[in-house]
Amino acid sequence: MVLARPGAYMLRAPEERIDIRRFERLAAQGRRALEDGAPDRAAVDLREALALWRGAPLSDVSQERFVTGTWLVSCRRWSALTHCASGCTSS
Repeated sequence: MVLARPGAYMLRAPEERIDIRRFERLAAQGRRALEDGAPDRAAVDLREALALWRGAPLSDVSQERFVTGTWLVSCRRWSALTHCASGCTSS
């Protein structure tokens, strides 16, 4: 549900229904699995996280105030790709 607030909008939904939250959870699980020496488990989590992506984040939004957030989300994706490539190649 999207709620209108003075000067902003707020998304109200369970965490699992918000793609970026699911991505962050799965990517963190994947990184922890790599640290724990479980590349097969890491591969499953990181690939599931990366499968949530379809193009650039907020690519249809041109407002400057979103540039920093978009950049941070893109960096998180790059980090997940790097972890997947470096630790999950055998899966």
